[in-house]
Amino acid sequence: ASDDHCRRPPLPNGLVVGYASWSECDSRIVEAVRGGVNVLVWFAVNLALNASSHPAVLGGPELACVRSTQQVLRTEGLDPVHMISIGGWNAPHIPDGVTSADGWFDTLHTWNTAAGEHGCALFDGIDWDLEGSDASPGTKREWVAANTMSVECLRVMGGVSVRARRHGY
Repeated sequence: ASDDHCRRPPLPNGLVVGYASWSECDSRIVEAVRGGVNVLVWFAVNLALNASSHPAVLGGPELACVRSTQQVLRTEGLDPVHMISIGGWNAPHIPDGVTSADGWFDTLHTWNTAAGEHGCALFDGIDWDLEGSDASPGTKREWVAANTMSVECLRVMGGVSVRARRHGY
């Protein structure tokens, strides 16, 4: 299905970015936009394997609340850019050897479109936030894996970003 009918707000020339904390979705989001925030970054999802070992988008804010908040903002004539953060501290990195950047983008875009309404994506863009971990892994190899991004992970991030841009994100 084409999403050509879906309008995304343009990225403003001057950015005032607000980050929602750990799945936050409450009146503080609306107040922040009323106060001048023009880019909202909702926290956070992971690109990881689901219980069936298939690529999936896991975690994130309560999507019904995000939709409701967007509607409140539109009703008030406020139209910030809504981005979804991928990762965060202690979050898993994109696993190597599972699928291509195209496969991960398709997974992300399908999730984002299903989360939205009328075949339109809920989030206008992505915020890469893959970081390290201070969790106590069982082995040095696990610790290194949690605190090092592989070349493949970086290539997937780049490829997903290119596809996202081509898709209007």
